[in-house]
Amino acid sequence: MIQRNQTKIDLLVLESLSTGYPHHTVSQNLSARLEEGTVTALIGTNGCGKSTLLEAIAFGNTRKEGKITLAGEPIEKIKLNQRAKFISIVRSQLERSIQLTVEELVALGRSPYLNTLGKLSSRDRDIVRKSLLDCKLKGYEKRMISTLSDGERQRALIAMALAQETPLVLLDEPTSHLDLSFRIELFLLLREIAQKSQRTFLLATHEISLAMQWCDALWILDQEGNLSTGLPEELALQGKIATLFEKEDFHFDPYTGQVELLQRKPRAINLIGDGSEKELWTRRLLTRLGYIAQKTSDPEQYTIEILPNSWHFITSQSSFEVKTLSELQAILR
Repeated sequence: MIQRNQTKIDLLVLESLSTGYPHHTVSQNLSARLEEGTVTALIGTNGCGKSTLLEAIAFGNTRKEGKITLAGEPIEKIKLNQRAKFISIVRSQLERSIQLTVEELVALGRSPYLNTLGKLSSRDRDIVRKSLLDCKLKGYEKRMISTLSDGERQRALIAMALAQETPLVLLDEPTSHLDLSFRIELFLLLREIAQKSQRTFLLATHEISLAMQWCDALWILDQEGNLSTGLPEELALQGKIATLFEKEDFHFDPYTGQVELLQRKPRAINLIGDGSEKELWTRRLLTRLGYIAQKTSDPEQYTIEILPNSWHFITSQSSFEVKTLSELQAILR
């Protein structure tokens, strides 16, 4: 028998929040919630205010109006030295030339808990070791930061945030400069840690496809400063993601969850399929060639029917079958 999960606690609540600077408002009237033990992606185009929002949550310096509540406490009532025990932030870059070992960097996460002498206790060292282990960095303790790859360095920064033992971790573009394998690995790592330790992660990212696969929720911030929140699938059904990315040269494909670059103005084509892998890769081919699978009333519109062993290509004048995607591409070009 399936048991209903207990309701998760809202770790972070934004109410009618406005962000910006003394003479410039970036976004306004933002309301959202973050449940504990979840991974949420903050998505939006460049310049929409993602980093400004993270700064408002972490430091309060870009909060103009509205309310931020952390673990039930208004954030302005939490002293800065105590706030470091509630929120940690992971930047996208770390100077390669920094002369620290991985272990020394991660140990910096214990700073809010140290006495005036700054000496690590045995408990502090245990927490550092566990943070390294959680971030798949066992055996890296004595490696210099300067010798790490971009992905390894990012994991070290996340380990430092974990060592800080904050319930909320903010990440600003953590996958920038990473290759695909490291980007996927990072999303999986955050998801694993959130589920295991009930840490809550909010990451600003452009990785819409990975976020839709691996995040529990999305915050979508548009260019006008409006915030939409919810499950990735719900926001896709509501058209929020398509609206954000539907520009002249881009198209959000709801079947693949990817933002596609259209090489020319798309021409509608009727695609009849069964939801199989064959249909998925046919759609990808059509997108790459500048087509969009969309039925219209145009009598000249092409139709492609996906059959078990071929593709049935239909025009207003004729119809015939092709056996491979290469043949289909030759016809459509």
